[in-house]
Amino acid sequence: MKQKKLIASVLVGNTMEFYDFIVFAFMSKQISALFFPNADILVSYISTFAVFASGYLMRPIGGLFFGYIGDKYGRKVSLSYSVLIITVSTFFIGLLPTYQYAGILAPVLLTLCRLLQGFSVSGEQGGAAVYLSEMVGSNKLAYSGSMVLGSAYFGVLLGSATCLILNLTFTSEQISAFAWRLPFFLSVLLGIPSLIMRRNLVETRITRPKGAFTNPIVELFKTAPTNVVLDIIMVASLSIPIYMFTVFMPSYLTISLNIRATIAQLISVVSLLFLSVGVPLLGRISDKHGISKMYCIGCLYNIAFSYPIFLLIATANYFLVALGVFLLGFGLLFLAGTMFAILILKYRSNIRYTAVSFIFNTSMSIFGSLTPVVAF
Repeated sequence: MKQKKLIASVLVGNTMEFYDFIVFAFMSKQISALFFPNADILVSYISTFAVFASGYLMRPIGGLFFGYIGDKYGRKVSLSYSVLIITVSTFFIGLLPTYQYAGILAPVLLTLCRLLQGFSVSGEQGGAAVYLSEMVGSNKLAYSGSMVLGSAYFGVLLGSATCLILNLTFTSEQISAFAWRLPFFLSVLLGIPSLIMRRNLVETRITRPKGAFTNPIVELFKTAPTNVVLDIIMVASLSIPIYMFTVFMPSYLTISLNIRATIAQLISVVSLLFLSVGVPLLGRISDKHGISKMYCIGCLYNIAFSYPIFLLIATANYFLVALGVFLLGFGLLFLAGTMFAILILKYRSNIRYTAVSFIFNTSMSIFGSLTPVVAF
């Protein structure tokens, strides 16, 4: 398979998975009313975001599971199963009965589907970054990892754009009655082609040092436990702001600032487009000018400007809100453009998938998933 086609096969699947995973957040208003009816709207939203966060409980487990498969049996096998499981679980969310028809069973089934989503998506980003880095070579390490995150943000963009079109096409009553299901059904249209493309991937070579444990999970925690803990904390520098940006912000604009849903989603679509294009560009720059240097710039930027940025957004002025969201995204370019390269450089190929997937997903689980709940 030619390299460009190979890269496309990985990135298309990654885009699809993150469309599936994030569309839940963009439909939070409808889900909260249909599955968690409550006189206090804030309680309904918090319940919905708690279910959203529940998907992250499975991400460390899924990171180990798919990492084990990827390091033991090959990257291609793991990446293919990841796409299959999230496609099925997302489609089933669209089939679920609401609280009105199924009572307490409705949120229980919703939570189970969300857990499956979290389990499957945990094998995606880290595994895709590892696979591409091994295929394109060390001189494009940051670029390969940044393409994975850029495509993930494009998947979030597709989810946001789909929900924007939904709000422009249907009335609130129609969305609550049936149209809320449509974004979840669309997962099949993306998932089946992605699965076919993944099955045609070329496997990479995994080098196992003499004396290494046959189980990559055992090998990881026997040889690098301190690095694992420190790297989980390091990834928090990305996981917290990225979920403020992609998950918390759209709901914050509509619920707390009373900005119209279409305006909030339009701001989200434009800012995500900026992120999708900007992250790979920053990855390319990092390969030329220093991965660690670019990462440090991103950390310093967020420390210095996060508070002023949120003051801008809190004005509820459309122009200042859009400017604030853009500035928040600008800082993310430096972190997302370098994060996977930093992790991949630290671990040998026989434990790399396990290490990167577990570390990345555990940090997202601990720090990222709780960000919307705490922020509200």
